[in-house]
Amino acid sequence: SPHTARMKKKQTKMSESFAPEKIERNHATMDYCRNFLSIVAGIAAGVLGLTGLWGLGVHFLCSVLISTALYLKAGMDPSYFISLQSLFLGGLTSGMGSYILVWTMAYDIVHIYG
Repeated sequence: SPHTARMKKKQTKMSESFAPEKIERNHATMDYCRNFLSIVAGIAAGVLGLTGLWGLGVHFLCSVLISTALYLKAGMDPSYFISLQSLFLGGLTSGMGSYILVWTMAYDIVHIYG
């Protein structure tokens, strides 16, 4: 019956095993990639003289691009990540501090002191 098939599928899904240390390592690698790209994007935005919402837009765009690239690199298999929500939404804030620091520093060096 359809109900039995759904129950078996649900039981199979629940019995899957995950390696928490591997998922955590993937998450750490993902954070490293995001922070690195945030620094590069911050330098680019600062050198280009982007300010205000345009500068923040660069951060959000780069965050979406790196999250999409990581998802594609994983073969679009969500089991490599804690959740898809953490993959895409976690990236918006994870590199924000580094981005703002480098963005303002590069902007000051090039446009104020340069």
